[in-house]
Amino acid sequence: MNTVIYDNQCDLLESTIILINSNQKTLTEFKACRYILSKIPFFWPTLLFMYIPFVSQYIGNRVYRYISIRRKC
Repeated sequence: MNTVIYDNQCDLLESTIILINSNQKTLTEFKACRYILSKIPFFWPTLLFMYIPFVSQYIGNRVYRYISIRRKC
């Protein structure tokens, strides 16, 4: 698997989750978290709310950014 990381996106790499799936599609922020959680059976009941069109995308990105700014790891 060849992964190319661009220097001009260094801030993005340090501040968010970036996932490249098996189709070579790049997912960031909320979409990456949603993809990861969809692979863990424990979170399947909550996935229904993560796939509501527009609402989940808007609220999901806002919640993701709120949490990512305040994380300490």
